[in-house]
Parts: sequence; structure tokens; C-alpha cells
Amino acid sequence: EDMMGIAADNIGKAIFGGSPVFGQLIAIDATLVLAGSTLTSFIGVSGMVKRLCLDGCLPGILLAENRRGSNHWIVLLFLGIASSFYAILDGKVTALAAVYSLSFLCVMSLFGIGCMMMKYKRSTLPREEEAPWPHCWLAVVGSVSALGGTIANDPSSIRYLIAYFTFVSSLVFLMFLRLRLFKYMMFFLMRTPPWMHLRPNNFLKSAMRKATVSPLAYFTPDASLSALNKALCYIMENEHGKYVHVCYFSPNLPDRTSQELPRVISLLMEVHPKLRLDLCLVNSALTPEAVKHLSQRLEVPRNFMLMPCPSSRNELLHDLQDFGGVRVITHAISHKERMTMPVRASLDRKYS
Repeated sequence: EDMMGIAADNIGKAIFGGSPVFGQLIAIDATLVLAGSTLTSFIGVSGMVKRLCLDGCLPGILLAENRRGSNHWIVLLFLGIASSFYAILDGKVTALAAVYSLSFLCVMSLFGIGCMMMKYKRSTLPREEEAPWPHCWLAVVGSVSALGGTIANDPSSIRYLIAYFTFVSSLVFLMFLRLRLFKYMMFFLMRTPPWMHLRPNNFLKSAMRKATVSPLAYFTPDASLSALNKALCYIMENEHGKYVHVCYFSPNLPDRTSQELPRVISLLMEVHPKLRLDLCLVNSALTPEAVKHLSQRLEVPRNFMLMPCPSSRNELLHDLQDFGGVRVITHAISHKERMTMPVRASLDRKYS
């Protein structure tokens, strides 16, 4: 703080002819700017962590709200991480700035890489703005080059970034593996006397039941056996829920697809015995209003509703963000692609 005051005083003297008043004004302005940026960081982190908790990437206990409707555990967690970071670096502004620069450049690099992955894997998603490939490559190369220069300038700062990144990523990784860890814990607890494992086992069973009973919804555009099987394989590998509503939207029910879907669902239940499948026919087009109404009827949050990537940009008539968090998980198989895969096409015809 003394250094900031001296620097502001020198700047004020240099700009305004030596008056210390202007230096104090600059110091006050800098304090207000830093306060605003701190408030913005708390707001941004609260929204990000809340979304991660809703998606099952972080513990749901962080979603607890106080009387004012704020997630106090998220705020306190971020405050503790930021304070510990300041204490570890002993308040050295230069070291803090170096780690912040590394974090910012890593995020910018991931933004560029994510944009390129979206262009490659989800090219048919409708979007208002589209970045050309040369722009993406230029952005990634520039941010990675700046990242390398920052590390070369202060190599010691990278270890602090890695330490905190390892802590957060380990927490997310444990959340993904929590069901498997619960099973291992129950296996070893059952080898102990009953008075030791009864209460912990009941707690673990309750936690596992709570994680697996959460239903999911998948919006299928047709009765394709291969596309539905691909979606269910994704759910088995990446989701904890075992109850899936297979939803079909059409304003012209009943149609041919709605008549074929029950037989396809029956076959998939034989292929995936650990999943409980339920067919839901919606007599409406796929619109944000219909999805919201369906979410309320099925009691499935919209961030637990899944859909395939449209086969063309004209297939989805609404922006993806209008659906309130519906996730795109697989790539839809277009008619042209089906014609180039005779084996899968013949299987679809056989079982439909």
C-alpha cells in the first residue's frame, strides 16, 4: 500500500505539476477499480461454481443458500483460496501478477482450443458469430507464445499455478469417481464388525442412491438404433443417473418414428440392462417453451437434458442458449452418412 501511494504520488506530480492532491485522487481511483474487479471475480466464480455443482462436477453442498439467496459456501471457499494464495506469496505484488498472467493466458489458450474443437466436432450448431480458422490459429499461437514468455520470465510462478490447479482438478476428478469410491469403501467396511460398518454403510448407500436416481432426458430426432445406442453409451460412461427418458418431439403425432420407437427402446433395454428407459412422446416441435414445460412435468432439470448435434444448421430453429442449459452430447447421423454406412443402416432397418 505504501508503494502504491508513493507511485500514485509520483504520477500525480509528473502529470499535474507536483500537487500531491492529484496523486491521492489517483490512489483513490485505483482502489475503487480494484474493489470493482474483486467484486466481479466473486460474482463470476459464484456463477461458475454453481454451474459445476449443478452438473455434478463439484459437491452439491456448495449450493446451500442463505436468507439473502447467495451461495455463502462458494463465496467463503473462493475467499479462502484467494487469501491462502496471498499468504503463500507473502503479498508480493510481482509474484501475484505473474501467476495471474499465467492463469489468464491459460484460459485464453483454452478458449482458442475450445473454439477449434467446436468448429471441428460441432460445425452444424447454429451460431451468430463464426471465427475463421486462421483467426483461431493466430489466437492460440499468440496466447501460447505469451504463456511461454511469461514462464521464461518467472519460472517459479508456474509451481503455484500447478499446485492450485491440481487441488481443484483432483476435487472434480473425485466427484466423477465418487460412485466407484463408495463401492470400494463399502466392500472394505463389510469386512469389519457390524457395529463399525452399519452406520457408514447406510450413509454410503443413501449417497449412491441419491446420485443414481436422478433422471436424465434425451431428445431423439428419429428411431435410429445406432444413434440411440451411441447416446446411451455416452450416458453409461459419463453420467451417474440410470433412469433415462427418451423424448421424441413432433407436432404430427402419431407418425412413423413414434411407432418404431417402442420396439427400438425395448431392444436397447436388453442391450443396456443397467439402464431404465422410458419413452416420452411430445406432441410439439422442439422449442424452448416445450422443453421448459417438459422439464417441469418430468421433474428433470434442463442441464440434465441431452440432445444430439443437429445434422445441419437449419435443423435447429432456435439458439442453443434459449433451451436453458440443454447439453449437446453426440453427433447426429445424417441421411447422407447413413447411405455411406450400409452395415449400420441395415441394422437400423432390421430392428425397426
